[in-house]
Amino acid sequence: MQQRQSQAALLLARASVTEAQVTVTETTNKLGRVRDLIAKRLSAPEELDTAIAAAGRAEAALAVANAIAPEHLQLMTADPAALVPLVRNAGAVFCGPWSPASLGDYTAGPSHVLPTFGSARFAGALSVLDFLKQIHVVTADESGLARLGPVVETLATAEGLPVHAASIGARRTWAP
Repeated sequence: MQQRQSQAALLLARASVTEAQVTVTETTNKLGRVRDLIAKRLSAPEELDTAIAAAGRAEAALAVANAIAPEHLQLMTADPAALVPLVRNAGAVFCGPWSPASLGDYTAGPSHVLPTFGSARFAGALSVLDFLKQIHVVTADESGLARLGPVVETLATAEGLPVHAASIGARRTWAP
């Protein structure tokens, strides 16, 4: 019962500030109980943008979660740490009933700025790295250009950038 109350509280907390909430559980018998707990806490539960579904097993539930790429992913299982390696797309992962997303938002997480609306497929939480400027430095010698030059010429030509291809070709014909 405590776990289902935690799930309902999580849905309510997240729905107050973010996109639609999705709960994926392993068994169908938990679905109605979580839905009932949400209904008890809301005066108009139909206004909560949420979906609750059964996936059959944890791996299938995580496949759904990875496809959704949630801002917050709460793992409410007996051994949530065992599932963390299966998570590929989530802004932040919260393990167990004692690790609510609110804890991460305010005290334990990297920041309150997480990727929303599925952007966790290609982005992570805001971090100090987002404020650092990176400069890429490329140094090649003659043999490196001889080896990679034809690849660059092919790609540049395919992209419709003949001047890029010509800049490689011109260098490859220089006499040492």
